[in-house]
Amino acid sequence: MLKGVIFNAVEEALIGVYGEDTWDIIVENSGVSGAYTALGDYEEADAGALVAAAAALLGESVDDTWRLVGRHLLPQLTKRLTNITAQFSSAEELLRAVNDIIHSEVELLYPDSVPPMFEFSETDNGLLVRYVSARGLSALVEGLIMGCGDLYSEEIEMEQVDGSSPTDAQFIVKFLSVPS
Repeated sequence: MLKGVIFNAVEEALIGVYGEDTWDIIVENSGVSGAYTALGDYEEADAGALVAAAAALLGESVDDTWRLVGRHLLPQLTKRLTNITAQFSSAEELLRAVNDIIHSEVELLYPDSVPPMFEFSETDNGLLVRYVSARGLSALVEGLIMGCGDLYSEEIEMEQVDGSSPTDAQFIVKFLSVPS
């Protein structure tokens, strides 16, 4: 199950970029209801169906569509977690706090949620970020990381490490410009 906030992000991202008429076509083509409340629980397959329908209609890859959604999801989540995100001064600080602070807050707000797990380690090439989740939404995570950069007006460069999979993905993240 996925929280409705993810579905709301899919809708807002696609309406924001492509318009409401396109969203209506995507919902129709996907075969799902298209009506989701932020606190509701919905089938993961429905989110996949919406993203796949959007990708097919728009001539984009499914992964690129998930990245777009992730980038738009982060601002939505920060509105709900303003008291938490305000304590960080950079994208890297926010990213490193995702397990201990942000996901613990998510679990308080949404007690039945099962957030993914992240691991971090320094490398010569940048921050190694490992994402582990049975949901297999590594492309969404890429978008969320880029959204962290947007939130703090930072330029971020990312590359997926060879051998990664959608359920156990590793990225090298470089924070190229950090505001002073």
